[in-house]
Amino acid sequence: MMGNQLKIQLKPQIPIKTTDLIRDQTIKPSHSISIARPFKLRYPSLCLASVNPIQTPPITTVEMALTRRIGMATVALIAFATAAFVAAPADAAKEKRAFIRSTVKGHDIVIFSKSYCPYCKRAKGVFKDLNEEPFVVELDQREDGSEIQDALLEIVGKRTVPQVFIKGKHLGGSDATVEAYESGKLKELLSPKDDL
Repeated sequence: MMGNQLKIQLKPQIPIKTTDLIRDQTIKPSHSISIARPFKLRYPSLCLASVNPIQTPPITTVEMALTRRIGMATVALIAFATAAFVAAPADAAKEKRAFIRSTVKGHDIVIFSKSYCPYCKRAKGVFKDLNEEPFVVELDQREDGSEIQDALLEIVGKRTVPQVFIKGKHLGGSDATVEAYESGKLKELLSPKDDL
């Protein structure tokens, strides 16, 4: 045995039990044995084991108190970071809802759309047939497009596009827009009302 290294020669195909490793009086059950490379006990090959006595010093009251304080400080830091992280998205969502409301109030026709979407193209085509120019928000061309869609879900109950608004009121998606166009309701909604 050299230092803390012990070379154990095991012959293949001879069953071995872990208690066989403790036969030598220099290795006691109070020592921890770590094998340098994995082996199967049924067919072991040459293994290198290191023997280290288990010596764990007792933890003092001061160390326990310090550990507890560090743990509490860590929990407080995590709680603070989580609160800051959760508050930021809530403010962003509120900002997106305000953007939607102000856009809808500021224009007679608003379409929240994606430039590649065939349903959005269909809805935009309806207004082209009516010679109306809608205000179009192309969500796929905005960095905050996904957040605006999340806000649309909160406001109208749908995250899909297109979402069409006429004079501040939600009309619906592509199917609702085409249906309103074919029934004449869309032209009626767009015509100015007489107060007489």
